[in-house]
Amino acid sequence: MEREKVQVYSELARLLFRNLFDVEIEIPRSKAYEMLGSFLSEWVELERTIARLARQYRSDLTVTGGRLPAPMVALQGLSGMGAVKEKTARRIDFYRAIRNRLVHGEGDPGDLLREETLAELGNLRQEIQELV
Repeated sequence: MEREKVQVYSELARLLFRNLFDVEIEIPRSKAYEMLGSFLSEWVELERTIARLARQYRSDLTVTGGRLPAPMVALQGLSGMGAVKEKTARRIDFYRAIRNRLVHGEGDPGDLLREETLAELGNLRQEIQELV
């Protein structure tokens, strides 16, 4: 299990470095960890898309200090007011649970991720993007 955590953290570090410095670090990775990188990249884009949608509903979602809530909290509010379909919010929450298991080292990417998982996450992002 410790080796899996190291591989997950390695993938997270690679993605952070790419996002911060716009430089790709080449690290030998297994197919499962390549999928993990793709999944996490897609997840980040989904959260950014939710945040853009939340800004359109700022007056309904603003919390203390005039700030918008975190994307997943905003998603609950958007779903509650009908801006996002409840079924869509439940599907996103399902993938959020997978994401949490992966980044906290509680699941193996080879067991939790499939090509269909990545495609579905992309479809969900597109569905939210169409609302922006």
